[in-house]
Parts: sequence; C-alpha cells; structure tokens
Amino acid sequence: MNDNTEQAFPVSEVLTRKRFLQFLLILIIPVGIVAPFLSAISVLDVAMAAGGIFLLWVAFQRPEIFFVLALWTNFLKAVYIPKLDFGKYGVAPYMLFTALAVVGYGFQVITGRKKIIIPPGFLFLLIFIGGTTISSLFVHDLRMTFGVYVRDVLQWLLFFLAIQMVSNRQNLKHLVDALLAQALVVISWGIITGLQINYLGIYKSKLLFWRQFQKNEYATYLAFILVLSLATISVSLGKKAKLRKYIAFVLILLVPIAWMFTYSRSGFLGIISALFFFLVLDRGKKILRLLLRWGPIIVFIALVLIFAFSSEARDLAIDGVMSLITPLSASSEALNSNVEKRIELLSTALEIIIEHPISGIDYSQWLEYAPLESTHYDAQLGETVVVGLTVHNRYLSIAVKSGLISLAGYLGFLFVVFRSGVRARRYAENWLRIYINVFLAAFAGYQIALLFLPVFLWEWPILGILLGLVNIAGLENKDNSVKKIRFKLLGMRND
Repeated sequence: MNDNTEQAFPVSEVLTRKRFLQFLLILIIPVGIVAPFLSAISVLDVAMAAGGIFLLWVAFQRPEIFFVLALWTNFLKAVYIPKLDFGKYGVAPYMLFTALAVVGYGFQVITGRKKIIIPPGFLFLLIFIGGTTISSLFVHDLRMTFGVYVRDVLQWLLFFLAIQMVSNRQNLKHLVDALLAQALVVISWGIITGLQINYLGIYKSKLLFWRQFQKNEYATYLAFILVLSLATISVSLGKKAKLRKYIAFVLILLVPIAWMFTYSRSGFLGIISALFFFLVLDRGKKILRLLLRWGPIIVFIALVLIFAFSSEARDLAIDGVMSLITPLSASSEALNSNVEKRIELLSTALEIIIEHPISGIDYSQWLEYAPLESTHYDAQLGETVVVGLTVHNRYLSIAVKSGLISLAGYLGFLFVVFRSGVRARRYAENWLRIYINVFLAAFAGYQIALLFLPVFLWEWPILGILLGLVNIAGLENKDNSVKKIRFKLLGMRND
C-alpha cells in the first residue's frame, strides 16, 4: 500500500489533536487571568470544567451526536441546566447541545475536514435575520430581549446544521430513526399527560410536559409525524426497515388520540393540510393505496379509543372540529373566548404595525402593548412571571417585533425553499422524492397552522432538513442537463 495512504488517517488525527490543544490553550489563558479575581473555586466547578473539555473533544470529533441531541431536546424549553444562566432565562439542554454541535462543526471546517453549505434563498434569510437583530437592539428590558434573541439564533443555527448533517442516504436513515424515537417518547408522554389532567384532575401547569409545550404547537408537530410515519411505512431504508414500520404504524394510531387531548383547531387544520398535500405530491399514489388498505382499520381503532374516553378533552375536541365552520358558534365558552381574545390581539398587532412599520417593537416592549396577559412559573427565576399574550399569527408576530422588511425577507425565503423542494422532486430518486414530499407537506401543514400560531419549534429543523434533502437530490442526479438547485460551498484548506 502507498505510504501516503497509510499515513493519511494518522496525520488527520494528529492535526485534530493539535488544533484542539491550540483551541484549549486559547480558552484557558483568559480563564486563568480572570480566575484570581473570582471567589474560591469549588470541586464542582473543576468537575464541570473537566466535563466541558470532554464534551468539546467529542463535539470536535462527532458534532452530529450533539445535533441529534439538540433535536431530541428542542421541545424542553423550560428544563434548565443547574448553575448556567443566559439573559433573563436559564440554559436549556438543547441550547448547550446546539452550541456544542456548532463549535464542533466549525472546528471541522477550520481544519478543512468539512465545508459550509450555503442554501438557496440565503439573501432573503439574511434580510430576515438582520431585521430581527436590529429590532432587538431597541430594547425595553435588555436581559429579557437578549434571552429570547439567543434562542432565536440557536434555532437558526440548528437550521444550518441540519443542511450540513443531512448530506447522504445513510445520514437520512439515522435522522429518520432519531425523529421516530423522539416522536414515540413525545407523543406517548403527551397522551399520558392528557390522561393525568382528565382522569386524575391534575392541573396542567403542575405537569412538566405542558410547561414545555403550547398545545397548538404540539398538535402541529403531530402533523409532521403523521406524514413522516406514512413515508416510513412506504419506503424501506436499511436493515431495520421492519422495526421502523412497526414504530410508524403505532405513531399513526397515536396521532389522533394525542390530538384529542389538545383539542387544537389550528393543529387539526395543520394535520389535515399536511396529509392532503402529502397525498397530492405522491406521484405513484402509493400512499393513497396504503391508506385505502389500512386507513379504515386505523380510523376504526382510533375512534374506538377516542370514544372510550369519557372526558372533557374529547368533548372539546369534537366541539372544536365542528366550530371550524363557524368559529364563534362553539358550545364551549372556552373555545369562543379564545377566538375573541385572538381577534383582540390581532387588532392590537395591526395598530402597532401601522405605528412602527420598519422596526417593530422588541419582545420586552410587547408587554406594554399587549391587551391581554398570561402568567407562568419560571423554574430558573423561582417566581411567577407575567407576560403579554403573543399575537397568534406567525407573520403578524414577525411584523410586530421586527418590522415589515423582516417579514418580507422571511416570506421570500419560504418561497425559495418551497420552490427548491418542488423542483428537486423532478430528478430525485423514488425513495428521496417521498421524503422530500414529507417535508414539503409538513412545511405546508405548519404554514397553515402558523396563521393561528405565533411560533413553531420544529419550523427551522424542518426547513433545514428539507434543504438538506434537496442538496442530496442535486448531488445524486447524474443527468447534467437537468437544472439543479445551486448550493454554495465555503471551506478552508487543510494544513
């Protein structure tokens, strides 16, 4: 064997260790300078520092591990890591994992092992991010705004990481496994929590699950999982195909039951919209044939389970679906009250947009403008926090907080992403086209839901994974005559 080939891997390892030690030295020097001015360092501080160094080393070697961990924990918004603060709020696990994945991937870019993939529509995205950043400078409460802004930045970074990590068929297979595993835990946990509320009489704010989720957002997540599960059943990827299909079948059964405990009208529209778009995009109608074969059985089992529950949630769910035709005619006062509150919030939002069309108002200022308030217990602060109810429309919410220019950038970027996904379907292989259909359908479903929601946690991961799949389609296509969606690569030379 050629000597150069034999030494290639060891040289890469030596370079990695060299760069890691250089990075560590740069990190330790300022810490050493500041340490004498701090109070006594405890054994716990030393242990946390050693643990941090170990996590950095793992991140430099395998940043994809922390990317998956960030995806798994991205719904745990109010579970904070002890002794870590950022802004007015604590540091949630997904924040730490996202940061480690970014640092690790950045290290691999610097050492020449990876390149940064710049997606189509990047200019529109920069307009949106820039507008959001500038509007955050005009703050009323610096700590509050900074804490919220950092979380936005981490969501954008998670989006970019998804594009970098989803780069081939093997990575997609692992990602599908991770998403199905997460869904099994999250949806089961949601159903158990619903049972605790409806049958044990436990108030929802005392349960960890609903302190993390807004129920409409959770219901919209179910739309994504439904189409992902249908695709998993129709496509075989790897040796664990049967296990994936069993898990997917269970998830399809659990989705309507989980939605019942949310009785979310916006989530229901998201589920129906995602399913409809998924069936429309299915070129061979394989999904439709599967639904015609197994759909009646699944619907029958789901209906039996739903009507077996004698609960307020079931009655509210049925009432909510019936009220979609005439929103203010629901028999439940709670459902009618929600509609009235959202109309009042939308009216206030339009007034703010007229007054501040360019800059909008920052997150902390919204509390002064909001006509309605909400309270929640913050474990990090150890107290009950009063916040203004957010505008339940993603597009108006962006215009209120960041201005109309930011909204234009956001909408322009969404248009480019959707167009890129539709074009990529033309030359993608069958298995890849089905998964592109999944994320296009999920995209359409949550956009419908966002007409009634201020934010959706899985928005940026779904966009990133969709663009990752579009990139794979372009890389795997061998017909140069086909016009491909262009991704730009940025990288650094290896020593």
